[in-house]
Amino acid sequence: DPRTKVRHVGHVVGTMVLSGEQGAGVGLALMAALLARAEADAELEQLTLTVTAGNAPAERLYERMGFVRFGTLPRAIRVGDRYFDKHHMVRSLR
Repeated sequence: DPRTKVRHVGHVVGTMVLSGEQGAGVGLALMAALLARAEADAELEQLTLTVTAGNAPAERLYERMGFVRFGTLPRAIRVGDRYFDKHHMVRSLR
């Protein structure tokens, strides 16, 4: 984010692994590479992301990588007539 007051916060958006590749370590490798790059950026101090409620494998992966949940946005997304909550997560880099 280029805004001075919030440029220390990075946002992880839209990560996913194709269903045929899930469970093969692709998500772990993707997140490890992302974290290495983020940690190398001297301006970044923390990362945020959201994960769809009910996606336990993704949430476990993010927790394994040091992210912690700090809130939930009810009905954050709508797919057809169904709504899904989003859990907000944060990870400190410093």
